[in-house]
Amino acid sequence: MSSLKNYLCNLIFFAPAPDSNEREDEQQRLSNIIATRVYLIVLLISLISIGIFLWISPYMTTVTLEYLTKEQLKSLPIGIQCPCSRISISYGEFTSLDPNYHQICSSDFINDRWINAIFTGSNVTYFNIRDFRSFSSAQFQALAAFCHLSKSYVQQSIDTFNQSTFSSLSVLSEYDLQIQTQSIIYQTQQIVPQTFTNQLDLIIRMTTGNKIVSRLLTNYIISYYNG
Repeated sequence: MSSLKNYLCNLIFFAPAPDSNEREDEQQRLSNIIATRVYLIVLLISLISIGIFLWISPYMTTVTLEYLTKEQLKSLPIGIQCPCSRISISYGEFTSLDPNYHQICSSDFINDRWINAIFTGSNVTYFNIRDFRSFSSAQFQALAAFCHLSKSYVQQSIDTFNQSTFSSLSVLSEYDLQIQTQSIIYQTQQIVPQTFTNQLDLIIRMTTGNKIVSRLLTNYIISYYNG
């Protein structure tokens, strides 16, 4: 035991080479012993640190699961990555959009029976411009056309949404999938009405700017003066 202690106390890694002419005095020898001990301590700490890191660091295991079910996906550990065999899928394959329209667009006020019932069949320009009979039929026809146009535009937007693709390189959790899907649906809900409103506003501006007079003379009051 004492011999091992003496060996460790006198252990030197940085002594001069035997074939060199350099002479080692007592102070130089003491410095080399201290340097050796510092080196051994640093080496020991490094080895312990590497061992602890390897012990606590996660290891990667590759497991192949074919036809992964929803229950199997929920039972997998958090943070696991499962690459997808199909990285893109259209939204129409796993989502369904059901638009809600104003109740007027499903009422009797836009059907032909109501419009024909209020149609006078005479020259409506004979009535006063504020008389309901002068513009009622045309107003409800315009309302029916507006409902039809809005439904057609919304359906086109839904078809475009269903054809757009959702892409992901790895399997997402149900929560992440819902968050991303709800985000794109919310954007669609905000963009579609605004775009439709902008198109109608453009038509109104063009009609007003070109001074187009309706057949019923309800958007302008034309006055004649004798010179």
